Amino acid sequence: MAHAVYFGVAAYAVALLSINLGMDFPYAAIIAVIFAGLFAAITAFPALRVRDEYLILLTLALQMIVSGIMDAWLSVTGGPSGIPGIPPIGIGSLVLISPIQLLPLLLAVTAVVFLVAQKITCSSFGRALKAMRENESAAIAAGKNIVLLKVIVFGVSGLIAGVAGALFAGAQGFIDPLSFNLDTSIMIIALVALGGAANLYGTIVGAILIFGLPELLTFFNTGSTDTVSASRGIIFGLLLILFTRFRPQGIIPERA
Repeated sequence: MAHAVYFGVAAYAVALLSINLGMDFPYAAIIAVIFAGLFAAITAFPALRVRDEYLILLTLALQMIVSGIMDAWLSVTGGPSGIPGIPPIGIGSLVLISPIQLLPLLLAVTAVVFLVAQKITCSSFGRALKAMRENESAAIAAGKNIVLLKVIVFGVSGLIAGVAGALFAGAQGFIDPLSFNLDTSIMIIALVALGGAANLYGTIVGAILIFGLPELLTFFNTGSTDTVSASRGIIFGLLLILFTRFRPQGIIPERA
């Protein structure tokens, strides 16, 4: 329930490194991604002795704490006003500003992340993670180091979220705490639940559904952007209820 935290930590790191230190985007992004991964790995330690709903509550608490810090630490995060004037993504003399310019980079990064996640899923490490998910006691009996597995998977998850956060900061040019609140964490969980947990193709389908559907709503004359926003919430809520009730495995279920 705190995935938006790692996403936000990387975004703020890129903003601060770029604006305060004048660091070029590639170097700022690398540092920000590593920082997000380390932060995620560190936050895994309090979660080592809890599971199931207690893990949900613990990560929810982390989300609330960090969101509060983002709002209150005015000298660093800018508080509710955020940080404007973040330099655009630039690689050498090439500066990417418009969506058309950014699209190839985003697609390439998405493909790399997908391949890395697929490699992890199909490896012995991925099988150990599934064993831990199903039955921790059995995984321990099979000789798996549960503590190490949890720390590593938190760290890898933070790294991937950090990649998204770094690109988000450079592409938007402005960030504020609202982009990294609990709603964002819930949205990430929702797209996985709808698409199909433990299935990378399902996650892609869920992402297209959740982020593409609101764009389709804008083509209809609904009167105002508030109406579109409200309609989006109603549709997502209904989809989650229906899938939870009738197809909990998601659109594309996990392969046996």
